Amino acid sequence: MRKAHVSLIVTLSLLAVSAMAEEYTHQESGLTFNLPRGWQTGQDGDVLTVISPDQTVAMLFMVTDIDRSDDLVEAVTTEVESLQDVQLTSEPVIQRVNGLIQVHAEGIGTCESGEICNWDLTLVTGASKNLLVVALGDIEGHQTAINRVYTSITAD
Repeated sequence: MRKAHVSLIVTLSLLAVSAMAEEYTHQESGLTFNLPRGWQTGQDGDVLTVISPDQTVAMLFMVTDIDRSDDLVEAVTTEVESLQDVQLTSEPVIQRVNGLIQVHAEGIGTCESGEICNWDLTLVTGASKNLLVVALGDIEGHQTAINRVYTSITAD
């Protein structure tokens, strides 16, 4: 009887997670991932921007030529022009997720407003094109949602 309750709880939890997410296919990279329901999306050229409902965090998705973790600070500085004085606060972590290689790092920088802001970067390789995802803003307050996006990235 207890096993039935546990599996029911797990099933309901999985349904709740999928109900809270919307599947999105990034046309430029061909990768598919789940975006948190209620987050706003916008396309500016080849950059997909996703903003939390409270507008305290933004995620930027872009195809990149970067294919290794050596130059992550340079990558953030180059790809996100509004972020200056970029510094790593964690060593890059490399892991395989859904058959793709993800390199993840975190850091701080100075945003356009002049305030210090947190950033979080994931470089996804192993698909036809590499995807760079940069989260800016209240990373801690939205860490669970951001992590769910990263773990949902798959190649079609």
